[in-house]
Amino acid sequence: DGFSVLAFPSPETAKGGGRAVLYVPPGLPEGKAPPLLVGVHPWNGTPWTYANYTEMLRAADRHGVVLLMPHGLGNSLYVAAAEEETFRAIDAARAALPFDEQRMSIWGASMGGQGATTIGLHAPDRFATITSYFGDAKFDVSTYVRSILPTEAAAHAVNPIDVIDNARHVPIWLVHGDADKTSPVSESDALDRALTERKYPHRYDRVPGAGHEGALVVRFLEEVVARAATAHAPRFPERVTFR
Repeated sequence: DGFSVLAFPSPETAKGGGRAVLYVPPGLPEGKAPPLLVGVHPWNGTPWTYANYTEMLRAADRHGVVLLMPHGLGNSLYVAAAEEETFRAIDAARAALPFDEQRMSIWGASMGGQGATTIGLHAPDRFATITSYFGDAKFDVSTYVRSILPTEAAAHAVNPIDVIDNARHVPIWLVHGDADKTSPVSESDALDRALTERKYPHRYDRVPGAGHEGALVVRFLEEVVARAATAHAPRFPERVTFR
């Protein structure tokens, strides 16, 4: 019960890989696989960043949701190595505490919001829900990201909007303040338009006057955990789209 650090084999130990934070609510029922909520951290964050949100921990206790917080390997934008590290952490969590494979969700804020959407849409069969707080939809390689994403092809590998077709069976929840000066609200507007055009299930909270801030995360965090407690990925979808 409570917090623990998972250690597991990783080729990325020099960047902080091979470790993830796990939070197990006290008193989980014996013999029943719980849901898992994966939280991918923001720019300049660590696996401990979200552990500071007591609202999330209280909600996890109330709803019986296990929390996993992997290492993003620094300011990675969750390119291939960091994405693979997330799945290594998920495998380690499964070995430590088998969870319900149909009730695994992913969320994040800022870089983590983009990361949650990118990772979730690269493996849409693995996740029941995706939640992105003020994450980017498509990177401009002429900006600060050029040291990480030097070409359009590199950006294409992590742009959520480029694989938005994969959201057919994994509901996305977007949260973005319209006063955000770090990640413009137009990023989530673009994802919302793309999802609406495809008639895919999603929710968009475009919050007036809110910026790029923890207070906005806290406003919806209890509901993020509650959704993770009840959402199920479909076992037998009638139609599959994968880009």
